[in-house]
Amino acid sequence: MKLKKFHGTEFFFKSIDSTQKFARELIKENLDEYFEDNKFITVRATKQEVGVGQYERVWNSPEGNLYLTSIIPVPNDKEAQDLINLSQMISLLIHQILKDYRIDTEIKWINDVMYCGKKISGNLSELYDYNGSNSGKISKVAIIGIGLNINLSPLGRSTCMKEAFMLNNFINNNGMVSLNCVQNISVEDFSDHIACRLGKFFRDFLQTGIKPHLDYINSNLAYAGQNVILNSREETFKGALKGINDNGMAVLTIDEKEKEFSSGSMFLDLNDTDH
Repeated sequence: MKLKKFHGTEFFFKSIDSTQKFARELIKENLDEYFEDNKFITVRATKQEVGVGQYERVWNSPEGNLYLTSIIPVPNDKEAQDLINLSQMISLLIHQILKDYRIDTEIKWINDVMYCGKKISGNLSELYDYNGSNSGKISKVAIIGIGLNINLSPLGRSTCMKEAFMLNNFINNNGMVSLNCVQNISVEDFSDHIACRLGKFFRDFLQTGIKPHLDYINSNLAYAGQNVILNSREETFKGALKGINDNGMAVLTIDEKEKEFSSGSMFLDLNDTDH
C-alpha cells in the first residue's frame, strides 16, 4: 500500500477485498487531520476480490478498471434527508466526466450510467456516523464507492470506455478503426480526474440539492418514455418511465396512474411489444 497526496489522501492497494469495506472500517479511526481544509480520503485498488455493489451485490472487479471509494465529511447541520439523492448526483458527475472524454452516456435511475444500453458505471453512496473525531466538528461522513469499466467489460450486459472509444472511432472514420484508440486508458488519470471534481461537486450538492439538475438528468435519462420493470421493497411493478421528479423519485405511469418510487432496481421491459 502507498499513500499519495492530491486534493486529499489516497490509500492505494494493488489488491483488496473491497475499497468500500476498507472505508467502512477506516472511519472508526480518528481522521480529523485528513479532513482539514475541505480535504477528503479516497481508497483505490487495482483489483478487488469481493467488490461491493448495491444491496451488497458482488461487483466483478478485475484489473484494468476503476475501483474507488471516497470518504467525505458531512457538515453537522446536514441530515440524512439532505443526502438522499447523492447516488443520482454521483451518476450525473460520472456522466459529465465521460462527456469530457466524448462518450455520450445515459443516467440510469438510481445509481448507474449506461452506454448504448449497457452498464459502464455504478456507484454506492452511504452515510455513516463518525465517532472518531476529537474536535466534535464532524459527526457524519459520506462513503461514496464508484466502479467504472475503463478497459474491460467483465459482464455480458456491460461495456467499457475502451469499447466506446473503438465504436466512436469506427463511426467517425467510416468503418476504419485506428490502433491508437484501442490502447489501454490510464485508470490513475481517470481517478485523478474524479478526485479533482468530487469535493467541490459534493459541497455544491449539499447547498443546492438535486432540483437544479433535474432538467439535465431527465434529458439524459435511460429508458425515459419506455416500459420498464421496477423491483421495489420485494414487489415488482411494470409501467412507463415518465421521469424523475423534484424529490429525485422515479415516476412510473401504471394503468394510467402515476406512482412514485424512492428506491428500487429498474430494468427495461424486454417483453414490451410497443417499443
